[in-house]
Amino acid sequence: MDLTIVLGILVQFAQLAGVAALLAAVVNVFKYFGVVKDGTAGSWYAAFSLVVMTLLVYFHYFIPTIGIEFLDAQAAILAKILLIVLGYVMQLKVGSGTASTLKEMQIPVLGASASEATLLKSK
Repeated sequence: MDLTIVLGILVQFAQLAGVAALLAAVVNVFKYFGVVKDGTAGSWYAAFSLVVMTLLVYFHYFIPTIGIEFLDAQAAILAKILLIVLGYVMQLKVGSGTASTLKEMQIPVLGASASEATLLKSK
């Protein structure tokens, strides 16, 4: 294995914005679901980066027909999808949490449930 080629791949890796976004998105998804604990995100990101760099070297030597730019573009698309899904899941959680909080605070109109509103009208 030629060290010059590996160093060239590492330089390319440093320029892959799509891969960086994907790794950040994966770490954030893992944080949301409790896999990544507070204060350990940097270690997870570094580990994922090492795996991806190893895969890029592997692709360069064993599957040279796949360009690194293509892989970066695919990673960028996947990162966008992951962040959209994570945003949606977070909106679901925030919405239900806000409704529960307003109900507990017994704020008129905002803190009412449909069943309570129906009961009030029937009295």
